[in-house]
Amino acid sequence: MMRSLVFCTGFTGLAVLTLMAAPSAAPVEPPVHYLGVGARGGFNDSTAAVIKGKIKINGEDAPGLSLRPALLLGDEIEVRLPLTVDIELAERFYPFAGAGVAYNTDGLSAIDPMITGGSDFRLSERLILTLEGNLIFQTDAGDTDAEFIGTVNYEF
Repeated sequence: MMRSLVFCTGFTGLAVLTLMAAPSAAPVEPPVHYLGVGARGGFNDSTAAVIKGKIKINGEDAPGLSLRPALLLGDEIEVRLPLTVDIELAERFYPFAGAGVAYNTDGLSAIDPMITGGSDFRLSERLILTLEGNLIFQTDAGDTDAEFIGTVNYEF
């Protein structure tokens, strides 16, 4: 119950940050590189703190191809490393989708395949809100794990 309350309170704060962003001064370009913090919630996992980044791996003028590493700090340490295709859909709204690997989900100390999808929302010139969902196919456990991650990031 307490974890759910903390998780909901954290995402309420993210929503308030979104509403406070000044829409007129934001650049149109998608984010190139960023680092941020947030939270993870899921169906089979406990809530965890998240440190997340984005590293665009091809030229700035080319279609977006990025690594989006994440470090999850909860009951145990977990790592996510997806490769994504980034789409510039509308001003301040940049969806992405891809696949990668997840390490140490549910204490199994395994490297499992995952698919990911989500969106970056530009809040200001340097602040980016990222909301994403991951499906992790746990090969050792024989099941699928779903999680939701939200982070506020600083573009550099």
